[in-house]
Order: sequence, then structure tokens, then C-alpha cells
Amino acid sequence: MLSKQNDSKHQALLVALRYYYDRAKMLHRYRVSGNILMALLGLVMSMVPGVKPVSIYILPVIGFVWLLLSVILLQELEKKITRRAATIQEEFDTSLFELPWRDRLVGRKASPEQVAHASQRFKGDRSKLLDWYTGLNAPSHFLNVLLAQRSSLAWDVKLRKRYAILVGVLSLVYLITTITICWRSDLKTYILTMLIPSASILLHGITTCSEHWRRALSCEEVVQDLLELYRIKARNLERDILHECREFQDFIFLKRCDITLIPNKIYWLSRDNDDQVMKQINAELSNISHDAV
Repeated sequence: MLSKQNDSKHQALLVALRYYYDRAKMLHRYRVSGNILMALLGLVMSMVPGVKPVSIYILPVIGFVWLLLSVILLQELEKKITRRAATIQEEFDTSLFELPWRDRLVGRKASPEQVAHASQRFKGDRSKLLDWYTGLNAPSHFLNVLLAQRSSLAWDVKLRKRYAILVGVLSLVYLITTITICWRSDLKTYILTMLIPSASILLHGITTCSEHWRRALSCEEVVQDLLELYRIKARNLERDILHECREFQDFIFLKRCDITLIPNKIYWLSRDNDDQVMKQINAELSNISHDAV
């Protein structure tokens, strides 16, 4: 399974999923940048003495229009592209893991044209996509599948907890800043030039922090379930575990369809270190199953 993931077919799928995830993250950056811009405009106007009444009322309207545009248009497009990336990643996993495809859950596979289009436009380092799953050395194929699924979710848990804490701290700092400015302005000016224009970035910060933390906790529970199942099956290799692997894969696919995305800089910042940790853990768990044989 480890060598199979580096062949041309599976590497093409990895390139495609990275391309579409990058596009979804680009849309996410646009949404966040717009939210930050509205907040900064409000911050500047609240600090300028003698702001014209017309300007005070225009800014909340612009902020409201941007919020609608961000949620109705950009966020929906982000969901669509994220699901396409998740579908391609599901094809990579099911092909590599030799699991059946779930038409009713996932839908149709990505077309060859979509994969080829992504391959042509992908500008990242393709060498970083080699050895996607590492340290898998259990005595049976589906035990290795359980290890791969566990490492995928465990990695996700770490990243999301880190990012949730970062976003939570930044949101709190911004909120404290606005409250501090409030003491220097009259309440009406503060609400119209600061609070309402900042609503989108504050809402984004709160929902991003809570959603990433919620997803991390739900994945953490499944990581423990996978570990318990692996230890049980490692001592009873006669039993077929394909059905259990497919059920865990359903959970993983649905989580990947969430638009709670991690920025690339956060992802790659700790990627090498996390990869080494997962490789070591998978090797240790593989030894448990070998000892049981």
C-alpha cells in the first residue's frame, strides 16, 4: 500500500485534491480579508474626530452588504469546491485502501477532465505529496488501513486545536481593543463605525474557533475508537474488518466536506514534525500487531 500511493494514478489524485483545497482556501482568504478590511475601516473612522454623519451611516450599510455577499456567494462557492476536493481525496483513499465506493454518500467521482485540469494548474511542490501515509507495517492490509485512517484524524485533531486557539486569542484581543476604543467615543459612533462593521470579523472569529474545536473533539473520539478496534483486530486477524473500515471512512469523508479549512501556512508550518510523529506512532502500533501474530 505504501508504494502504491506513489504511482502516477494516486499522485494525480493528490495533486488534484491539493489544487481544489487551495482554491477553496483562496476564497476563504477573500472572505477573511474583506471582514478585516471592514473592521479596519470602522477602527479608523471611530478614531477620526468630527466624522461626518453621512459617513457614519454609510459604513454599516457597506458592512451589511459585504456580509451578505460573503455568506451567500463566496461561502457557498467555497463549500462546493471543498466538497469536490473531498470527493477526490475519497477516491484516493478508497482506491488505496481497497474500499467500496459509496455513491449515495459521496456521489459521482471527479471526472478525468477535472483531475487533468487541476494537474495542469497546480503550482505547488509535488514532491511533498509523496509518501502521504507513512510508517504502515501491520501484518494485514486492513490493519494498515485502520492505522492510516487513525493517523489522518489524529493529525487533523492537532491542527484544528492549534488553529482554534490562535483564532480565539486573536478574536479576544480584537474585542478588547474595540472595547478600549469605546471609552474614547460616544456610544452611537462606536456602534455605527466600530461594532456593526466589525460584526463580520467577530462572527467569523467566534464561529471559526468553535467549529474547529468542535470538529477536533469529535475526531478525537473516533481516533480512540480506531485505536481500540485496531488493538482488538490485531489479536484476531481471521475476522474481516472491511465493513468497519468503510464506516470510519464515511465519517472521514463527511468531516472533509466541512469548510472549516486550515490555512496552508499553518498546515505546512508543523507538517514535517507532525509527519515524523505519526510515522513513529504507526511503526509502534504496527509492532503490536506483529507481536500478536
